Amino acid sequence: MANREYEIWDKKGREEKLWIQLRRFALSYKKAFETLINKEVEEGSLGYNYGEEDILPPLHLFHHYIELSLKSLLEKAGMVIKCHDLPTLLVKVEKEYPDFKLSKLPRKLITDNDIINKNRLLLDLEGFRYPTTNKGERIWITESGLGSYINLGGVHISSKRLMLEVDEYFQKIGFR
Repeated sequence: MANREYEIWDKKGREEKLWIQLRRFALSYKKAFETLINKEVEEGSLGYNYGEEDILPPLHLFHHYIELSLKSLLEKAGMVIKCHDLPTLLVKVEKEYPDFKLSKLPRKLITDNDIINKNRLLLDLEGFRYPTTNKGERIWITESGLGSYINLGGVHISSKRLMLEVDEYFQKIGFR
């Protein structure tokens, strides 16, 4: 681990426009997601049955990357959005930015992918982060319609494509 200090609420952050700060946070979530998911892929876990505790935390980071990237674009357009629903955010971004187009695979990952969206439990409640609700009730992912397995290879390929397309759009509008 690098021996360095991190300035919290640094001067740069206070002076930045909010859309830029949201994007910087999104990129930090992306970095954390990539670190964890690449480690799983490197270890050969594509053919091994790991538990939900191994995949749900990286997916939570991925969700935040997408959410904050989309919110960053909306904030840049002067909109304040207080939802976490990725399909809703995507529709708003596409309406505000007609040239923001995702190809079929990344779009599906946001709009109707079994892993991310058909399960409201994972997105809107605690299931993405904790094995229990805030009332202490156990969350059983397999009872929520996801089935018993998540294909890490599919997540890895789809997520890389989506991140590439989102990052390319930010470069197009001048965010490096």
